Amino acid sequence: MMLYVKEHCAFSAKALRAVEALKVPITIKYKSEPGVIDEVVEKGGKQQFPFLVDEENGVKMYECEDIVNYLCEQYGGNPTDFNELVAHVCPS
Repeated sequence: MMLYVKEHCAFSAKALRAVEALKVPITIKYKSEPGVIDEVVEKGGKQQFPFLVDEENGVKMYECEDIVNYLCEQYGGNPTDFNELVAHVCPS
């Protein structure tokens, strides 16, 4: 599984906090790394961050709320409880 994030982005920070809290075994790639923008566009069709790719399950998604919900489904978290933990990063 791969998570593409943008530095200094509240939405990316929220997705990263979900990864950390749920102890998700994942590779993180940052927008500033060479070739990452092209990789995101190639895999997902647009330049938007965060972007999650779970090749094992055929999943690709961009929105931080969708990513958090998906990770909670896969790793046993409760999205409602988790959202409270990260509300200060990306308030709804």
